[in-house]
Amino acid sequence: MTGGLGERHNEYRSRRGGFAVDASLPIGDSHLAELLIDWSNENLDVRGDVIERLGGRDSFSQDSLNIHLQDTISLGREGNLLFTPLLRWSAMDGEGRLSWGAGVVQELGDGLSWRASFGSYNRAPNMYERYGDGASIRPAPDLKWEEGTRADLGVMWSGEARGFLVDAEATLFASRSENLIEFVMTSPRFGIYQNIGESRVYGLEVESTMRRGPWELFASFTWMDAVNETPGDYRHGMRLPNRPELEGLLRVARSFAGGRGSLFTELHYTGDMYFDSAETIRSGNLLTVGAGGKYDLSDSLRVSAGVDDLFNRGPEVLREGGDTGPDRTMYYPFQGRSFYLTLDWYF
Repeated sequence: MTGGLGERHNEYRSRRGGFAVDASLPIGDSHLAELLIDWSNENLDVRGDVIERLGGRDSFSQDSLNIHLQDTISLGREGNLLFTPLLRWSAMDGEGRLSWGAGVVQELGDGLSWRASFGSYNRAPNMYERYGDGASIRPAPDLKWEEGTRADLGVMWSGEARGFLVDAEATLFASRSENLIEFVMTSPRFGIYQNIGESRVYGLEVESTMRRGPWELFASFTWMDAVNETPGDYRHGMRLPNRPELEGLLRVARSFAGGRGSLFTELHYTGDMYFDSAETIRSGNLLTVGAGGKYDLSDSLRVSAGVDDLFNRGPEVLREGGDTGPDRTMYYPFQGRSFYLTLDWYF
């Protein structure tokens, strides 16, 4: 139901074909050059109430090409410092962009290491973002490429503490973007992908895994400050949509049958966030419980099953009224309880 004006139906079918070439070449004792070439052709057919009523194009296609070249260089007498420069070429329908980057990883001893990376990036809008879904997502064929710079700095430690095997990591990250591609709600009935002129994101991510016997405890926490910084825009300084400031996960797992299987339960917290660019559509926070397990039927077959949001809390999250009135139902309620069953075959 969208806006109380009746149901909206849509159907979109995509077909994709392509090829990828991946090659690596050791050069001496301290270089490993790698090349990845990925080309694809994608077609999208859109059907839906809006298309049927208003007409227009309903079939689209695009070609994309990505070329990635990097060299991992071993530095230092002990070879414990790795430096990796890289170049990327991305093209869509004949229009291309070049980006670059570099990363460093160093082992410091006693299980402690650090890493850092810095570089530029670009991303072409995909077909779903450009052409919508034929119903509630409006097309935006004039979307521009997203471009910017990214950096991160992290510290890792692996060792033993109080009888537990511990892997821990803390990472600071930052990015600045031009023409950030983002989905925003424009009304209770429709949304669209738009370019946000200038934006920046700062954040901190901490995660740790602790193991003892058949038990494993995993915890992660993310803080993110994502802000619109478009000069002269009335939304300057406002939070970017679809990015919660706080997010966390706590998972407990236990293996059985000699490690062939495991069961887990988890808590997942998602903080409040906005769904538009003007800080008017804001959701409350969400805490969900999940559970599941996996079992290796053989060396080549694995079955996994579980449930997300066991107590169906997602649909209960409200759109906060703030200064505009009482809390109310979200335009599109969050997904609630969902089950999954997966069979993996390795060959």
